[in-house]
Amino acid sequence: MRKGINVYDEARFIFGSVNESEKLVNFSNSSNPCIFLSHRSSDKAAVKEIGEYITNAGINIYMDMDDPLLQLAVASDNHEAITLSIERGITSSTDLIVFVSEKTFGSWWVPYEIGYGKKTDIFLSYLRLNDTPTVPSYLNISAVRHIDGIGDLCSYLKEVKYRSNSSQQFSGSRSYIQLLTEEAESNEALSNPSSYQTLRKYLDQ
Repeated sequence: MRKGINVYDEARFIFGSVNESEKLVNFSNSSNPCIFLSHRSSDKAAVKEIGEYITNAGINIYMDMDDPLLQLAVASDNHEAITLSIERGITSSTDLIVFVSEKTFGSWWVPYEIGYGKKTDIFLSYLRLNDTPTVPSYLNISAVRHIDGIGDLCSYLKEVKYRSNSSQQFSGSRSYIQLLTEEAESNEALSNPSSYQTLRKYLDQ
């Protein structure tokens, strides 16, 4: 099974080029799902660990927390550049997970990301970290899937894989047996005991 990638690492090289729009559309329309990880920077440690768990299951993510241009835009209060970076990332993705913690309540950008996501065909969800008993009211709507705990995260990622696999056309190069093998490998990665130990730092059981 192929490990997922951080699509930001691929997409950032085309930002600002004449082929940018076409290539971003190709990312979002590809057979491989990609999850945009919406979070506040103060939750970086949790997001990186959970992002690694997602890619180990063969699912791509979009995480631009180490983007030097974005960090420069934040430091200089360049709101237009920050907004453009967010919109590019969501355009490159099929799904969006909002990481909800006590720190999220003070974020101005997370609500924008969920609002922009609602305008697209992206699948919306939130993941509650274990330091908060509640979530913002704008996330408690039917358009947003609730992910609460390790078991629910695992189920959600299987849904993402199933949705992707059901939309693919099989040929001699990608057989049903190959699909079953990839699903088994993905399920094994999701249930890895050492990964669960890491996730327990941030998520309920």
